[in-house]
Amino acid sequence: MDFERLEQQFARRIRQISGTKENVRTKVNELIKMINDPLYPQPINVAVFVSRIVSYFEVDQPSKVTFACGHVIVFITSQSIDSRVPYAMDLLLAELHRVCIYTVPKHIDYSESAFKSKEDYYKMIGY
Repeated sequence: MDFERLEQQFARRIRQISGTKENVRTKVNELIKMINDPLYPQPINVAVFVSRIVSYFEVDQPSKVTFACGHVIVFITSQSIDSRVPYAMDLLLAELHRVCIYTVPKHIDYSESAFKSKEDYYKMIGY
């Protein structure tokens, strides 16, 4: 199995996403076909898609492309209700949590006994 080639195919499709509705629909269909391709196991296809989409946004992208890619992500991950692409959202969230701690929901209550000052509290929660 040539996983490097698979990654390149996903990366190419993701880079081709633009801000038009027609393009978004086309890329969603292409990506879902790739994810459901029997050549590789579906969990591997989903993991490669997720890693490629997250790595694509590790560098700044124009906002038009960002929203279009977000639209594609929503379409693909919402397909898991139909069981066409199961657990895609779970893997996407896991990858986002891995690369950015601010995606992990965490709330720390302020308590005077736990923190020396409000400033320490704000540093602890990421400000």
